[in-house]
Amino acid sequence: MKYQLIKHNKTGSKQVSLLDTLKEAQHAIVSQGLRFIELSYIGGFPLFADDKGKNWSIQGQVDGMQIVCSLHKDDALSFEMFR
Repeated sequence: MKYQLIKHNKTGSKQVSLLDTLKEAQHAIVSQGLRFIELSYIGGFPLFADDKGKNWSIQGQVDGMQIVCSLHKDDALSFEMFR
């Protein structure tokens, strides 16, 4: 599974980066200066916000299939350290 960092805009969502490991996804969060908000109600995706109030999320992606999937619960909870 890969991890995709997604920025949510008013007009749609945009994949900012596709990462190979959970560690890389956590590094991307730090480099963007994002803070953890909560796990989403549907899908349990970690949700973040930047200083401008834009929303971001980390979602899993099945390799090569463009299918979005939830992260393992322990993986999703590991993002709470960015609170």
